[in-house]
Amino acid sequence: MKIGDTIFHRPTEEYWVVAKILENGDIIATGWPCTYGKAENIELNEVANDHDHKAMIARLKELPASDPRHIPKENS
Repeated sequence: MKIGDTIFHRPTEEYWVVAKILENGDIIATGWPCTYGKAENIELNEVANDHDHKAMIARLKELPASDPRHIPKENS
């Protein structure tokens, strides 16, 4: 799983786009409000292509540093 992939969140029966993957495998989704999903409650639905993956990273780098989905500009 990587940034930009679409996952299915079983408890809410919603599809989310991955903004960040935490060390424990949990994810933070794009969109508002900021939403977290536990690894055991999600399944990969669609893999992002390279263009969409890179575009999402660029968007996340523009978020304020206080946003949990923010990616520092030196990281990719």
